[in-house]
Amino acid sequence: MPHPNQDIRNRLLVARLPKLPEVLLKLMEYCQSEDVSMAALAELVAQDPGIASKIIGVANSSAYHRSHAKKVSLEQSLIALGMEMIRILVISESVFQTINGFSTSGNLDMRRYWKHSLMSASIARDIAKKMAYPQIDEAYLAGLLHDVGRLALLAVAPNEYAPYFYAADTENLCVSEQQLFSITHQEASAWLIERWNLDSFMADSVLYHHEPANRIETAHPLIRIVMTAHLLADHEHSAPIVAMGGAICGLDKEDLAKISSDAAKNIQKTAGFLGLDLNNLDEEPAPVSFVHAVPAQRQLNEELHNIAQTNEAAKVFKKQEKVPELLEAISKSACILFNLDEVVIFLADDGKQSLVGVPINEYRKRLDGFSIPLNRGDIIAEVALRQRPAFITNEANKLGIAEKQILRILGTECLVCLPLSSEGNSLGVMIGGAMAHQRTEFQRIARFLQSFANEAADQLQALYKKEKENKQHSDSLAEELRLESLKLSHEISNPLAIVKNYLSLLENKLARHDSVHGEISVLHEEIDRASTILREFANPPKKAERQSNNINRVIGDVVKTFRDTGFASEATEIVATTENQPEEADCDDGTLKQILINLVKNAIEAMPNGGKIEVRNDGHVLREGRTYVKLSVTDNGPGIPQEVAEKIFSPLYESSASQMRGLGLSIVQDLVKKIDGIIDYQSSLSGTRFEVLLPTSHNTITVLQ
Repeated sequence: MPHPNQDIRNRLLVARLPKLPEVLLKLMEYCQSEDVSMAALAELVAQDPGIASKIIGVANSSAYHRSHAKKVSLEQSLIALGMEMIRILVISESVFQTINGFSTSGNLDMRRYWKHSLMSASIARDIAKKMAYPQIDEAYLAGLLHDVGRLALLAVAPNEYAPYFYAADTENLCVSEQQLFSITHQEASAWLIERWNLDSFMADSVLYHHEPANRIETAHPLIRIVMTAHLLADHEHSAPIVAMGGAICGLDKEDLAKISSDAAKNIQKTAGFLGLDLNNLDEEPAPVSFVHAVPAQRQLNEELHNIAQTNEAAKVFKKQEKVPELLEAISKSACILFNLDEVVIFLADDGKQSLVGVPINEYRKRLDGFSIPLNRGDIIAEVALRQRPAFITNEANKLGIAEKQILRILGTECLVCLPLSSEGNSLGVMIGGAMAHQRTEFQRIARFLQSFANEAADQLQALYKKEKENKQHSDSLAEELRLESLKLSHEISNPLAIVKNYLSLLENKLARHDSVHGEISVLHEEIDRASTILREFANPPKKAERQSNNINRVIGDVVKTFRDTGFASEATEIVATTENQPEEADCDDGTLKQILINLVKNAIEAMPNGGKIEVRNDGHVLREGRTYVKLSVTDNGPGIPQEVAEKIFSPLYESSASQMRGLGLSIVQDLVKKIDGIIDYQSSLSGTRFEVLLPTSHNTITVLQ
């Protein structure tokens, strides 16, 4: 009876073709090696029609578009996939074959099929060389895949096709296949290869490999090569039918004999490499039935397969360090695992108001800027909001514009929409393109699809978190650098302002022919101090280097500087009180001068209409078991406003400019901390008093309580 009324061609497109377990095992070994080359991988993949078909099919799918050039060679296809994707594919196929009984230890013996395919490939390659056909790899692949349709028919209808799988590849087999499936294995082979859109006659060569020699004697060389290779793989080189094939390829009996002998040697060598026993294969009876697992066991097998593949995909995702790399890995992995034509990804924007398309690896540029509002009730928006998968076809009711657009963009009949959510947080939607008839199968494996999407979303969330932390760290460093730069600018401006004022004072004295020795000395000191500030900004001095024997002189110099240079108005009185007070502290003169200049400047700015400022040396004090020299700067101004007092030592942003207010006090606190000192203040409506405790290691002291 004919097969149930389903489109067999569409089923062939998504069929998982059985592979030779020995090749899969060797591939797994290669994938775990650190130094295996793509050439070595290609050589191994070339031993199995099922794996070669899968590799070339995936490499030429939409997910791997890089240019208009198609990848006919295995090595090109493997390079396009990359080792991580190859590993996923190999492990996926290995698990699938194991749990579905496609192994030499089960009811299906792949050795006969493998031997014929590999013989045909080897023969096709040698014939191409003899004919000087330029595409040797293409001839090899065409020979290897000429019967891949038999694998496909077995995969989509194992019960019905198993008895025919071991039958001789003759016209009688083709008649039976036509009656059973309305398609022959060579038509199935050509149908699959045509889906790759190769710039090649490969599909024609497998389609016509059963044609009589006289019908294709003027056909393209690849068609003649594959037909002759097929015949020579199944017959003795001296058979008349082989001689006819050889004649249309320009080969005589000696050529055919040598090619056949070389191919047989190659097969034995390859079988030994794979650990495959071909002895007495032709004498062994072939099984005539195929046993399926019971439904419960089949379901268990599928669950194990899904877990294995989800875990393997998660390993690949965790290796990605940037979001674009992760999205590309998600797209490629989904295409390989679920036989999707293509995968696109929409991510939620920062405000969670819409989903925005993401071009993956310079492909589908028009997705950039494609936005789907989350408040419109479209199906894709609901997938993100409800965090439930959806399977959309053209026939669906109330299909939104967004869904119709994506169906057209992907050129597909069905959209597989999976929410990307992690810890309840909706990150976006992954959308795969598929054929309409695949919808039922996707609905059946919805749990597997969602597990895959969850792993992808978890890693996406982890990268988002990492990027946020990196940005915060970078912003923090930038802000620290900005603040330090402002502080440096602020501190350099003090000696420069003093130099400027003294130059003005110097100019007036020179005009009167007065002595300028004191002013010149101050200029030298301030220039040196500016140089010291710059140097210490880059290389802060060690504490052992900080020592002052001239506290009172520094206080006097600071007060004199402000008096002499017009920093303060004539209504402002600045006095120093240092008589009979200690001179020594663990603080260098330059640092102490910076501290006092900032405090006095703040006091002057707090009294724009004038007032009194006193800088005092109050002698030694004992604080928490340690001796300090206490200095104070007191003004009789209006006091510090409450809103400023709350952040007295923190830089405050001005609302109308990029300048900072309170920067001087922030610098003072930093300087005091660097010398292990203490700073404090009291403020009221009648004035403000800042106290600075300078540490001292002097032993002969009189402590003021």
